[in-house]
Amino acid sequence: MKRIGYAGKAPPGRAVAVYFEAHIVLAIVNPRRTRTRFTKEFKLEAVRLLELGQKPATQLALELNVARNQLYKWQAQLPIKDIKVHNF
Repeated sequence: MKRIGYAGKAPPGRAVAVYFEAHIVLAIVNPRRTRTRFTKEFKLEAVRLLELGQKPATQLALELNVARNQLYKWQAQLPIKDIKVHNF
């Protein structure tokens, strides 16, 4: 896609339109949005539950209120030695 025009920088809370040949992409800027921070313990427990395999990743992500792909990112980032898998 080739960009043919740009509306410029918008003030917070305003829409920024980027025009492409085929369609218009609209992005809303939200200044009040904050990122959720998770503790290392929470991440380790989430990865441990993921690796137990008792629940699908989608269901686990919904229960933990995180994105499914975030679980996989944590799984790749965290060292294996920190994750203790218990077989009950």
